[in-house]
Amino acid sequence: MSEQLSACAAGREDAFPSTPRLGPGLTVFVSIEVADHDSRSIADFTEKVVAMPEVVEFYRLAGDADFGLRVAVADMSAYDSFYRSLVNSAPLKNVTSRIALENLKAKAAYRLAGSG
Repeated sequence: MSEQLSACAAGREDAFPSTPRLGPGLTVFVSIEVADHDSRSIADFTEKVVAMPEVVEFYRLAGDADFGLRVAVADMSAYDSFYRSLVNSAPLKNVTSRIALENLKAKAAYRLAGSG
């Protein structure tokens, strides 16, 4: 395990073993449109989502969705429980889930274009 952590810290692409060895077996990408865009509603929603342990990445987006999540859970039943908690956390206009079938590339560190 410490070798994996060292590899991750060094930014090696092979630092991520396959998902089942890490634990959670299902990765879901979730796009969310919120119903209310006032600052208090957004802050409340953000606080609730940040506290959800299944959420491994959380982004505010531009485009057709307001937020994007990467969710890692053990199985579809666990995702269903997560989904029910999510949709009850705030007034949401739309929630779209996309289930990852296979991770084709994972990279721990990357260089930004134009950064040298």
